[in-house]
Amino acid sequence: MLRFSLSSTLLLAATCLFTAAVTSTERIITCDDGHSVQRLSCEIGVISVEASLYGRADSKTCSEGRPAHQLANTKCSQPGTVDILKKRCDGKKVCELNTGAVRISDPCYGIFKYLETNYTCFPAIHLVVCENSLAQLYCDGGQVILVYGADYGRHDSTTCSYQRPPAQVRNTYCSNPGTKVAESCNGKSSCTIRASNSVFGDPCVGTYKYLEVAYTCQYPHMLCFRLSSSLLLAAACLLVTAGFSAAQPMLPLRAVSTERVVTCDDLNNVQRLSCETGVIIVQTALYGRVDKETCSEHRPAHQLTNTKCSQRGTLQVIKQRCDGKKDCEINTNVVRTSDPCYGIYKYLDVTFACLPAVRTVACEHSVANLQCDEGQVLFVLGADYGRRDKTTCSFQRPASQIQNVHCSKPTSKVAESCNGKSSCTVKASNSVFGDPCVGTYKYLEVAYRCQQKQKIITVLMCDSNDSNVSFSVLAATCLFTAAGFSRAQSLPPRTAESTKRVITCDDNDNVQRLSCAKYSVISVQKALYGREDKVTCSQGRPAHELSDTECCQEGTLEVIQKRCDGKTDCEINTNVVHTGDPCYGTYKYLDITYTCLPPGQLRFCF
Repeated sequence: MLRFSLSSTLLLAATCLFTAAVTSTERIITCDDGHSVQRLSCEIGVISVEASLYGRADSKTCSEGRPAHQLANTKCSQPGTVDILKKRCDGKKVCELNTGAVRISDPCYGIFKYLETNYTCFPAIHLVVCENSLAQLYCDGGQVILVYGADYGRHDSTTCSYQRPPAQVRNTYCSNPGTKVAESCNGKSSCTIRASNSVFGDPCVGTYKYLEVAYTCQYPHMLCFRLSSSLLLAAACLLVTAGFSAAQPMLPLRAVSTERVVTCDDLNNVQRLSCETGVIIVQTALYGRVDKETCSEHRPAHQLTNTKCSQRGTLQVIKQRCDGKKDCEINTNVVRTSDPCYGIYKYLDVTFACLPAVRTVACEHSVANLQCDEGQVLFVLGADYGRRDKTTCSFQRPASQIQNVHCSKPTSKVAESCNGKSSCTVKASNSVFGDPCVGTYKYLEVAYRCQQKQKIITVLMCDSNDSNVSFSVLAATCLFTAAGFSRAQSLPPRTAESTKRVITCDDNDNVQRLSCAKYSVISVQKALYGREDKVTCSQGRPAHELSDTECCQEGTLEVIQKRCDGKTDCEINTNVVHTGDPCYGTYKYLDITYTCLPPGQLRFCF
């Protein structure tokens, strides 16, 4: 099913097990203009392609501006498309390609075709290990490893790039999907595999590579027994009875965190709103002054006297620019449309919540599909058409088309088209949203939630000086009331999502990478720089360099915790702990065990 040989029994068992665990189901359509990029991505879990069509199955999809004879054949399908997509994308968190990757023949000459892909996001442990480090796959409590997929190569210029020369991270089209990790690790409770050319071959000479592995932990009896039709039926019934469905959202209706950012009114100061988990929903915004202490350093008293200074409309400006995004940067110029209190030194004070949401990205000329389960309807938190980085929707695009990363057009059109519907399709194109940056290849970002119909309400949100300003939002009050939370109620504690171990042999150029999913952070538990056995990092080493197995440099744990705790990703090499030599003449390694924890027990007040 993935890129290695699995028995039909195992596939059947995995299908049954995964039914209850799918975090989301997505559908992406990309019209075949030769250059458009299709992007598959999972905020939580990893990609598993379910179905893929290159051809045409109806006369409406990708029909804009096309003559009737190019839409007539609605039974056009190229064989093998799903296999190509699965080989390229299964087990990854993000996968980009264009129709050139699947256009191996022309299944219906003269017909305008499109690429339509259905995929699910399965919960998984996603592990990234830099070249020459050791990947440690580990399961607790009698469970064993099931590898979804593995790839050795490079897909971006940032992963495993710490202190590497640019020439070694430039090739981002280096891929070598392999079966070796699955063959070595499936069915074991723990497994170690080296990310090296000697194990996987060298798919791109001269490029510094990394190994990506996606796996889950399952109980052994769930992996290898034959499932009768009656057992499958019983399992399906149990899942339905328990209230599970394939596209059931896993995130509860609760704010992950609440943040407040204050930026003093200097022309060059940048205010950054950011959510590690979920998306931004701006709650209050003030441009002016409400006290004498904030942003008062080195200011004369007469510039601080008016503490009832507030510019109207600030909240709407910030909400339009930032709601529904994971990151948003602005400066005071965007809200300084007038001077609400001449002579007073002002500041921008923004409070925002990070709310769980479904976030989808559709590359230009692709179609964004928003969908909810039966009985639920869409509520769009925010949408933006443009470009804010050089990596999203960049597959085989010329550099000139992805250079402009300050192209943004927040839009209400997605909300106007989709709110209140159970599913909705929107094309990411200039004809729908206009062209905010001519010559730039753009993409549509949408953040939305699925709610029961009666839980979507209109809430009044007021600027500090205007009690009549109102607009429709999915306010935290609504979300918390629907979820049964009261004001300032603590979120329930949550346990570690996974425990990982990474070993890096002591070569000056080797990079060790600690990484957690977007919805969790690193907590380093153990760290050793030295040697405690004769086997680890022993390949090609003489016996006298392995003899001291009681070698440990003091302070290593504190150094690693200081650099990495609380981050989602952390890259280091042995130089950062190499403050001395604890055992001269012994070949050493850096051995780190860490857990991925959800954000702490956070409070949200309103």
